[in-house]
Amino acid sequence: MTRSTAELGSVLRARRRVKGLTLADLARECGGSPNERSLSRVEHGSTPSVDTAINLATALEFPRDLLLNAAGHATEEQTTKAIGKLAALVHSPAKVLVYLSVYEAKMGRYRGKRGRMMDPREEAFIVDLEGPEPYVGECIVAVARQPEAGQGVVVADRLSRRLSAMAWGGEAPAGTDLRGVIIRVTSRT
Repeated sequence: MTRSTAELGSVLRARRRVKGLTLADLARECGGSPNERSLSRVEHGSTPSVDTAINLATALEFPRDLLLNAAGHATEEQTTKAIGKLAALVHSPAKVLVYLSVYEAKMGRYRGKRGRMMDPREEAFIVDLEGPEPYVGECIVAVARQPEAGQGVVVADRLSRRLSAMAWGGEAPAGTDLRGVIIRVTSRT
């Protein structure tokens, strides 16, 4: 057992407890692989396999790449950083079904609501996307986040109220207001 695997085990145990899961519950959430005994060993400092790390990431709602890095499937520096990031996520709320208002870009208006799994504290809305085939999909826009340079944002024209997407350059173009930061884009083909 190394210091990093012991730290990872502590983080995994803390996250399991925050989610209110027993080892048996977690084994079921992982589809039976790993089993309770293997999970206990991981929580006490054994290095999880790649498959175990992927199953744990899904069951505990941790980013898969971070858990793989934290499990030692990366350089020592990446492993140390990943464990720190996972520790910061231990108490993050589980995603729940949230109903968001839907803006139809083609029609230029809001119409109805659609359920999506996300942090319930995040104020957001959905923009239905249509364009040259086969691009049809949606993007989720977080209202309260502050954009960073180059990040995708949605702005509204002050006169027409039509929404447009752009890369953030520090301020909204003249005649527009920032509506939010794009946090997820999905497409259907």
